[in-house]
Amino acid sequence: MSGKIFSDMLFYGSLRDPDILAWVAGSAILDRHHKQVKMPHWQAFYVQDELYPILLPMKNEAVTVDLFTCVPQDCWERIYAYEGDDYEIRSWQWEGSDFRFFAPKASLQSTSMIWKLEVFQEHHKTNYLEAMKKWGVPRHS
Repeated sequence: MSGKIFSDMLFYGSLRDPDILAWVAGSAILDRHHKQVKMPHWQAFYVQDELYPILLPMKNEAVTVDLFTCVPQDCWERIYAYEGDDYEIRSWQWEGSDFRFFAPKASLQSTSMIWKLEVFQEHHKTNYLEAMKKWGVPRHS
């Protein structure tokens, strides 16, 4: 792991799962300061025909997110490569810090079904990990 710090990051979907996060970014990211909080006025919804979510602004809603501070640049670059071109980087401020997250571009269509980590882990994680192999996602854990 490089010692260079890039930014603080916020995860709301599949990267909230520690196995998937370690696969994508490397297990050292799990040692970073981590906190779970509610992000008001946002909600995670399934992407049409996919097992992963997109984060959309929703008045009167709040989504649980995981915050990681001081994410090294090499981890950030791996996460950026994993997320791909369907997302843009946005930021959300919490306790005086800007946390970067990947927001969907207009090309992604959501369903009306709310995405929950526990449901994903129980019903979809195994298939998702197999799909990651097929997609050629490099394993860094």
